[in-house]
Amino acid sequence: MDVIASRVDEVGVEHRLFVQCKDYARPVGVEIVRELLGVLPPGQSVRAVIAAPAGLTADAGRLADDRGVIVWDKSRLSEFESRTGD
Repeated sequence: MDVIASRVDEVGVEHRLFVQCKDYARPVGVEIVRELLGVLPPGQSVRAVIAAPAGLTADAGRLADDRGVIVWDKSRLSEFESRTGD
């Protein structure tokens, strides 16, 4: 796991992100999505995120969608980068 982040919202609910970063030249495959899902703590409310500028393969994208994994691809990461300094 590359980043584990948490924050408490206005009503006191903690939100946690487990982020796996994959800066590959090609789209990330199913095995990476499975690895991320395999390290999530059971019984806890955690959002899984894959940061992959090249995106995911079609199969990996379907698995991510089915399992609620958030994908930060090149366009999403660029949005974050443009917001730094706000």
